[in-house]
Amino acid sequence: MQKKSKTAAFTERGFAFGNIWKFYSFKAGKIVELRNDRQLAHWLLNIEFDSSIREFEIGKVERALDESKREKIYSFSAIVTPLLSPVEWHDIFLQQPQTGSVQWNECEEKRLLALKHKAIYRLYDDYSYFPRKQKIFPLLKVATLLSSGKNIAIPQQLIEKAHAHINDQQSGYIRDYLSVLNSFSTTTSLLYFSRLFASGEIQVEFDEAFFHMKTKWRKNDQ
Repeated sequence: MQKKSKTAAFTERGFAFGNIWKFYSFKAGKIVELRNDRQLAHWLLNIEFDSSIREFEIGKVERALDESKREKIYSFSAIVTPLLSPVEWHDIFLQQPQTGSVQWNECEEKRLLALKHKAIYRLYDDYSYFPRKQKIFPLLKVATLLSSGKNIAIPQQLIEKAHAHINDQQSGYIRDYLSVLNSFSTTTSLLYFSRLFASGEIQVEFDEAFFHMKTKWRKNDQ
């Protein structure tokens, strides 16, 4: 009998086997490997589709940092570089380390090092993701479309029509966006819509369905 995954609640995949994910990251322009469902949730919610993040590394990210006048190798779950704020060091856990434990002491050491290096150290656990749990599966669909369409060239006429619509309307619904682009395939139009979202050119309001006809978007003025 197959064993239930501890993180199946995030993706509804339901089983523990095969929980290494590979996706094309539009933000990074390369394939990223995510080692479990929890790391996948973190990438989707806090990195790939967060327009405030410029670049990132995720997985087992190692850095040689000076601690007590000697260099030591530290591992992080992710290191991200925001557009307008200091570099962030992320660690992901099932639950917050217990005060006084070895794991807690390691996290405190990293937190103090972050202050020294003018970085921000952040801890994430399952409770960090549950408030936005309903967004994970829709974003997974966006990431899947971007991965499968990574080598597809978008027709220039579609690009021009899409931008004219976005600049003219400033906000709207997917159904109106698709109506303007009805001479092109729906899949290609939604692929470009996903690229606009991933690049931060538009913001999208959604809960449990990203590609719903009534999903609302608005132009990002950043």
